[in-house]
Formats: sequence, structure tokens, C-alpha cells
Amino acid sequence: MILAHWGGGLFFYEMMPEVRKTLRNVWYDTAASPLVFPTETIFRVALQCVDRSKLLYASDYPLLLYPRAHREPDILPFVREIEGLGLDADTLAGIMGENAARLLGLPSGD
Repeated sequence: MILAHWGGGLFFYEMMPEVRKTLRNVWYDTAASPLVFPTETIFRVALQCVDRSKLLYASDYPLLLYPRAHREPDILPFVREIEGLGLDADTLAGIMGENAARLLGLPSGD
């Protein structure tokens, strides 16, 4: 099961081993993230709570993620913000597509 919008914060509970086991088949996407959470903070916290392989990029396109800065839908500012977080290459590649490919049984970019 893929839960949108960081699962509404459900991933915090994965810090508890018994809950992590129950949520073993749950993944979290980043849809609409800039509208709800500071990007750097939510990624840092999420990566402390849940295995990086369970995080999936999503944009909620065509939702305006930065309505004060853009008048038209554009996913690139959010992508650039994620790329600027300084995540290691494997974590970044996973979030930006490899985790989803693996989950869905699709060929990865390797």
C-alpha cells in the first residue's frame, strides 16, 4: 500500500519495532509535501523513522506546490529542492524512482 502525503505522518510510528513489522508493506510518497512540510525537515525526519527504500517521489501534479512563487504547475522546483538536500546518491536515486520501480517490479535505471 502506498500512502500519499507522507502517510499523514504515520511513518513516525515505524520507530516502534512492532508497528514497523505491521507496516512492512506500506510505502510513503512525497505528494504535496512543499505545501505541508518544510522539505529539508520532513526528509530528514522521515529518513530517521523509516527505511529509505519505502520513500517514493510524488508531486501531486498539477497541484501548485509553490503557489506564491508560480502561477502554473511545475514539478521541477520540488525536484531541485530534493536534489539540493545533500542526500547520498543511493537514497536520492531510490526516492526519485528506483524504490517505485522495485516495488512495482519494473526495470530500474541501472
